[in-house]
Amino acid sequence: MFTVPKLIDSGVLHQRFPLENGQVRRKFYFTKFWHDGVLALPAEIRVGLTHKPSVRAVLEALVDDYVSGRPRAELVRPKGSGMDPPFQRMWAPGQAVVEMRTNATRTFGFFRGENEFVAVVLATTEDLKKRPDEPDSSGQKARYAQQAQRVEALIGRMDSKEVDLRDVEQLVTDC
Repeated sequence: MFTVPKLIDSGVLHQRFPLENGQVRRKFYFTKFWHDGVLALPAEIRVGLTHKPSVRAVLEALVDDYVSGRPRAELVRPKGSGMDPPFQRMWAPGQAVVEMRTNATRTFGFFRGENEFVAVVLATTEDLKKRPDEPDSSGQKARYAQQAQRVEALIGRMDSKEVDLRDVEQLVTDC
């Protein structure tokens, strides 16, 4: 069975640190697959003569705010970059898969414990909306199924102590 430290040692997971060398107050781990998704996002958006924050910049800001320990209420708009709520379980309580949400992206992953999120895969809401929205045989929305399966595949290989199923509200605390 895998643990987060073993996956970090093997290079499967990486830890995100604050962009401006700030103190780490929450932990954010990510896979290469998630990071490649971030790099594929547009880095800059130009509207006429002005620039507005790009999809990548908004996601990076949310991750940086999370890692830096910004108060939970400030992770969401209008002060922060996340949707309200920024983290939510995809389906029923007790399910492991959690999505971290911005207006334009969804990061699918799971919580290892309090203030420790593991990001597995990234999708844009634009791409997700291209997929069917009808529930599949398990009641899950089909557009999210592929991402959830990737997260569940990793979770299935993890030590059960590495996945925290508590309410997300308890897992993202004010530091």
